[in-house]
Amino acid sequence: LPLSSCFWTAPSPCAPLRQRYEDRWNCSPTMDSGSDDDSVTSEIELDEQKRELLERIKNASNGPEHAKRRIEALDKMVNGLKSRRRLCGDAMDKDKRSMDWIDKELERLSKQYDPLCKRLTEREGTLETVERNLELAEKTMLQIMDRTRTTAFSGIMSNSRMQKKEASRIIKTERGFGVEPETTFHQNRRGFKKT
Repeated sequence: LPLSSCFWTAPSPCAPLRQRYEDRWNCSPTMDSGSDDDSVTSEIELDEQKRELLERIKNASNGPEHAKRRIEALDKMVNGLKSRRRLCGDAMDKDKRSMDWIDKELERLSKQYDPLCKRLTEREGTLETVERNLELAEKTMLQIMDRTRTTAFSGIMSNSRMQKKEASRIIKTERGFGVEPETTFHQNRRGFKKT
């Protein structure tokens, strides 16, 4: 089926275009297919060359405006960089002033802090000495308390024995006989009996 049967046959302004497509698709079998491919390739290359040429013409016609836009963009970028640099410089100056103030404060505080550290070291040494003396005093006190307890118990027992002896002597003097078992009555199962 020829391609011409697919188109409307009335005269139209697209007749040359139609004829071109008909020639392309309705080639005779006697034509070489290699030459047909070459013609298609050459037409595609011509179209690409035309397109590139049109783009160059368009760029050449818009060249000054394009350059102007590029220059304006570069100016904006440079101005932005300058303003950022200025802001960064101001921030760095402010930070430097803050660091100087901090250094001065540290120096002022170190003048008070260093003597305190020295005094603390001395007092820690004194604390160790006092703790050792306190432990020694506690041990000595416990030893003294133990000896005092032993001495007091011995004294109480000695005093008790002396009081018993004195009481026995007084009773013996008043009654005429002592408190020894052989001098007194003692109780057995049958009653009292003097020995």
